[in-house]
Amino acid sequence: MENFLTKFRPKVFEDVCGHEDAVRKLKNIIIQRNIPAGILLSGDFGVGKTTLAKLSARSLLCEQTPPKTFNPCGQCDSCKQFPHNGQYIERDCSKLTPEQLRSDLTSYMVFRVIYFDEFQRLKFPAQDMFLKPLEGDPYHMNILFIFSTAELEKVDPALIKRVLHLELSPPTVEQITLWLEKICGLAPIHIEDKSVLGLIGECCKCIPRDCLNFLYDHCILEGQPISKQILKTTIRIDGTGRETITSRTKF
Repeated sequence: MENFLTKFRPKVFEDVCGHEDAVRKLKNIIIQRNIPAGILLSGDFGVGKTTLAKLSARSLLCEQTPPKTFNPCGQCDSCKQFPHNGQYIERDCSKLTPEQLRSDLTSYMVFRVIYFDEFQRLKFPAQDMFLKPLEGDPYHMNILFIFSTAELEKVDPALIKRVLHLELSPPTVEQITLWLEKICGLAPIHIEDKSVLGLIGECCKCIPRDCLNFLYDHCILEGQPISKQILKTTIRIDGTGRETITSRTKF
């Protein structure tokens, strides 16, 4: 059974909230099959880096994606058998061992996608191990490396120059409002006042994961509808007159 966050993770690109430029470039990569040596996704925690990495991998590894399309079919063996019959590997760089890293830098006969989450956790000497493989030296690797980081300054500048770098910014209030309305319809969560969705988005700084956590904490667990009452119990006015989430909301 999926948890609340993964349940509403986009399964197709049309469900991604914001990130128009990054989504357009990823779609073109999938349609044209003109795959870069690596992709680096940077942005705040919870903005959607892992979502785009997983969605791109599912599309590239799908066995039945029609020509000139970009979404995974969701029906083939690769789509159904996570992690795509072993062709998708996900590494948490805070727990990555030297043995795993050396294995990941080995050429494979079958195309694979390897996703390195929180790449800034790897020190520069370890990051340098990717530089030659990203250039196809000493041989072409049948692998797409996808990296993500919330701290771009901790990523080797030489690596950034060798990959497609996509910077992700939070969606707009309008985008997050429409997205939250759709999530509430699927959850389902009763909406008494749609204007409150925009206020929730603003208070969560339009970070999708934080917005989902808010809905889960206050609407699912406590059974509250989307109304101005929910603002009274979770949002306060600070010294500058801005609305902020209180400590009661745990992100």
